[in-house]
Amino acid sequence: MRRYLVFNSTNYYPAGGWRDFAKSFDALDEAIEFAKSQVAEEGGNITDVVDAETEKRIHSYRMEGVWPDLKVTECRA
Repeated sequence: MRRYLVFNSTNYYPAGGWRDFAKSFDALDEAIEFAKSQVAEEGGNITDVVDAETEKRIHSYRMEGVWPDLKVTECRA
């Protein structure tokens, strides 16, 4: 498994844990871009990037706002 793990879930119905696992990456910047794209494409989702070595969430993204003025925001990890 690669170092950076991306988990993606919906606001209302997260599957929880590994059931929300989307993809893993060797490069942090690739994981971040994928995470942002998942939120942008799937409005209302919550996407987290986890460092598998430290076992800590390092980035978290949410869709915020009201349609049609939705935007992707980075949350405090």
